[in-house]
Amino acid sequence: MNLKMLLATSCFLGAFLPLPGAEQKVVLPESVPDPLERFNRAVWGLNQGIMIGFVKPSAKVYRTIVRKPVRIMIKNFGRNITYPGRLFNNLLQGKWTGARDETYRFGCNSVLGVGGFFDLATEWKIPKSDTDFGQTFGQWGWDPNFYLMLPLFGPSNERDTVGLAADTAANPLSYLTPYPFTVSDPLTYISPYTYCAFGVMYNDLADTVDSYVRFSESQMDAYSELQYAWTFGRKNRTADFQVKGERDPASLETWKSAVRFLRPNVQAYCSSE
Repeated sequence: MNLKMLLATSCFLGAFLPLPGAEQKVVLPESVPDPLERFNRAVWGLNQGIMIGFVKPSAKVYRTIVRKPVRIMIKNFGRNITYPGRLFNNLLQGKWTGARDETYRFGCNSVLGVGGFFDLATEWKIPKSDTDFGQTFGQWGWDPNFYLMLPLFGPSNERDTVGLAADTAANPLSYLTPYPFTVSDPLTYISPYTYCAFGVMYNDLADTVDSYVRFSESQMDAYSELQYAWTFGRKNRTADFQVKGERDPASLETWKSAVRFLRPNVQAYCSSE
């Protein structure tokens, strides 16, 4: 789950409180429909229980044992090993410069960064080009039809759920095994190294779980805010928020900061009548 997106949404939705005695209308882009809301809220509750009941207390112990520099190295390795997926998707989306940059980054970090544990490419200003199959499907014209909350993985939709499966298939760890594949033995169908991805995910969560828990416990309806923020962010488009009527300068400044936080390349447009 993108905690920056969660916190940013909280800011910009809360910033649009109308002034006393002033007529104010806020026009926000529509989010993906949520016809499975009852099911999604149940999964959201399950995820909250896991985050609050298990991840948060265990992460405190984990951070004590595994110091910050080591956690950063694990995060770097996790990103470096998934290079093939980013390469495929940059090529499938026609992002030739992105494919080149990711190849430079992979070569640099794999060789000089000791298998990707050290992110020398970022220090040398080689840009990232993060892409996934969900974004590729979206560029090819697949518009998501409904919001879907996944256990553990969090917010998604039918398009990005298929994309997640494709991303998993593109992970080289899915094909590295210490034993030969045997049709008659189901235990050989999945590489044991696949579980490394969950280890990396836990490692990353250990540094963000506290912010997630604060957000989920402080908002009146954190589910709705997350649902809007995620579906808008995945549209990968320029924001076109319009505030009509009298505007509170302080609230607008909070809103603009939140939008910039939500998406670095967002441009926000405000118009008054």
